[in-house]
Amino acid sequence: MHALLALALAASPPQFDTTLAMSLRGERVGAVHLRFDGAAFRYESLTVVRREKTLSTLRFGATMDAQGHGKTDDGRALPGPLPSTLALCLFADGDRDRCIAVEDERDGKPGQVCASRTGRALRGTLLGEPFSATLDGSGGLASLELPGQHARFQRVDGALPLPVPRDLFGGSQPARGLEALEGATAASVQGSGAGCSVDVQLARAAPSHDEALATAPERGWTHDARDLRLGTQTRWTTAVALAKFVEQAIVSDDASPADEDARGVWRARRGSCVGQARVFDALAQALGLPTRIVFGALVEDGRVSPHAWDEVRLGDRWFGVDPSRGRAPVGPEHLPLAREGDADPLRAGRCLLALPEMRWTVELR
Repeated sequence: MHALLALALAASPPQFDTTLAMSLRGERVGAVHLRFDGAAFRYESLTVVRREKTLSTLRFGATMDAQGHGKTDDGRALPGPLPSTLALCLFADGDRDRCIAVEDERDGKPGQVCASRTGRALRGTLLGEPFSATLDGSGGLASLELPGQHARFQRVDGALPLPVPRDLFGGSQPARGLEALEGATAASVQGSGAGCSVDVQLARAAPSHDEALATAPERGWTHDARDLRLGTQTRWTTAVALAKFVEQAIVSDDASPADEDARGVWRARRGSCVGQARVFDALAQALGLPTRIVFGALVEDGRVSPHAWDEVRLGDRWFGVDPSRGRAPVGPEHLPLAREGDADPLRAGRCLLALPEMRWTVELR
């Protein structure tokens, strides 16, 4: 993340070339490479994700000048902020509660890195997340821990072999404390775990009124949506028909690569629940439906597992649609934990990691 680079700049000498091994729940899942030559910053990350027996690599890279202006490897502009070279000496031994303005490079949201330093130890918050770090003898970043994300970054020397992590997000488990949600009409759910808290009201309800379908501009590959011939003219009837269409058109495959995108899934006609949710989202918006993707848990057959689905907006309310099941509306068995575009972009990962240890209180209504 951009903030990790900012922290490295604040903690490191004017020129550096550092590789940090990245671990999640004690499992090494990738690496981050940071380099500053006195004029330009280079940030690269490689994450290996395992889903069933399939391994996929998620790569991200960005190059910036000393003022934080630059672009990502896929061409997206980075306007800043980033700490300038003056930020390199902000976290000196004895400093208390110094803050640096930063921007998360993945979603552009601004924030701060605030820290205090005692000897080689740094403690503070990174984009609102508590962190602790240690510096090496030359003042470079030696380690970083984000306990709320169960994440650790450790400096290493030399090249790292590609890790083969466990499947941290796949599989199901007994639905302890959530069994009552299956088949329920309405429920109040509270839950808590490491870095994740949930307090939601859930109901299986279709909208009481429908709205006319807006005309959306043609957008790239999703022009195919215009040929679907769903035979609908309103938002909700289109959402229901589209959910059933995606279920039938896309073969469910939980072992699909984790980096799948909507276009790739559409062309392959195969994908996981995440891929199916992305296809629904892209096609729905091409048809004029306002939608968003939901990440959460599905209670099914007495078990709970990570899951993704969509929501469609009518008026000022959002209604759940699950294209992997062809189901609309969804009920309390679909437990939302985060939504794409949330102010906290890390919430989905934290909550899915905490899911096996969450404690739940459920009240049916």
